[in-house]
Amino acid sequence: MASLVYQVEQKNSRTPWELRPMSFALQAASSPDRDALVTEIWWNDQMVAEMRRGSDGNRYIDLYPSPSRTPWSFKLEEWLAAMKEAESQLG
Repeated sequence: MASLVYQVEQKNSRTPWELRPMSFALQAASSPDRDALVTEIWWNDQMVAEMRRGSDGNRYIDLYPSPSRTPWSFKLEEWLAAMKEAESQLG
């Protein structure tokens, strides 16, 4: 399971945001609407994406909207590390 860090949190009125520890969590799962296993990508208790291997052998990622309907925002390095780990779980 990948463990990465990033979230903004309100600190005080002078400095409204600071980084605090959060993490991606990856979970292998089976789904009734999929032929093969998928890797779910979670940000705390919110599913962000799902990576799967298509019948053509290619890997695909399905992105889900954030609960607030605003775009997700992650550090690129952390996102890429989570994607690499998800890819390795799929084999």
